[in-house]
Amino acid sequence: MAVMDRDLLWWEPALFREVAWAGQILTRGKATITGDILLMADASVDFVTAAVQAGQVIVVGDVPLEIVQVRGEEDLRVSLVRARGEETVRPPGDAASADAWVMSFVPQVALAAASVSRLIGVDVSRVVNGGEADDLVALTALELIARAAGAAGGVEHPWTRRAEWFAERAKQEAARVVIEVDADGDGVVDQRRRAREGELRRG
Repeated sequence: MAVMDRDLLWWEPALFREVAWAGQILTRGKATITGDILLMADASVDFVTAAVQAGQVIVVGDVPLEIVQVRGEEDLRVSLVRARGEETVRPPGDAASADAWVMSFVPQVALAAASVSRLIGVDVSRVVNGGEADDLVALTALELIARAAGAAGGVEHPWTRRAEWFAERAKQEAARVVIEVDADGDGVVDQRRRAREGELRRG
């Protein structure tokens, strides 16, 4: 399983604007974009020191962008949010000296991955087709974030309602996905598990 912040962005574009307080700010500064290249000035921490990586998200102005490549301490290659599996980089449009920050929901994704691991009853290092569970992990993480965002407003808060939607969508994914497991590390799939019920089917 290799869920990144871009996977959360794909499901919920408003997340990085409206619930920024729930994420980790890795660095901030002033961004200039030309084509698909972003240069950061006056950064609180440079991209390399901040361990920024492809698959994370940088917000420029109020537009969240996928980080495609970290080119150096001050420059990135970025794209508008892309369709799942799309390789084409989509330049976001030029910008000059715009407020920008890299933020991440890594802790929530880690909690969600651990939850899914418990659900399927196996360590994720043994999962052969981890990509099949990526949506389940992303939706579980989004439910955690949305519940925190809506907690103060009660059941009628928009983010509480979003949390319910994410939870329902996660249940649908759990019913669909079949996890292939290499239980003994020999490179051969010898178990298949359905996440919803921890159902186990041999080889």
